[in-house]
Amino acid sequence: MSLHHRFPSYFYKGVGVAATLLVAFLLGYLSHDRNSVKGSTEPGTVLVATRLIPKGTSGGSIAAHNLFVVATVPKEQIAARAISDPAVLRGRVAATDIYPRQQLAASNFTTPH
Repeated sequence: MSLHHRFPSYFYKGVGVAATLLVAFLLGYLSHDRNSVKGSTEPGTVLVATRLIPKGTSGGSIAAHNLFVVATVPKEQIAARAISDPAVLRGRVAATDIYPRQQLAASNFTTPH
């Protein structure tokens, strides 16, 4: 008896459908995985201190004296509440000392008293 006669034809169709679904699932999964890895390394823009910004320094002074640069860094390295727009500094003062190469974050600033 040949192998073809042991299994009904619908068995082979079912195996073919299952194999097709498995391949489609794997391709979709791998594509999603590749996109999620790519998304995590896309850069973002942040303001980074170029030198020490002492506590109490006004945002206007920080901008006027070029105490920051706009930097592009991988998204996973962006600090919580990092500032990307210099306009955010207006009307604010440094609440803490901000050190060279430190990202400027909203938590580093407060409104003047």
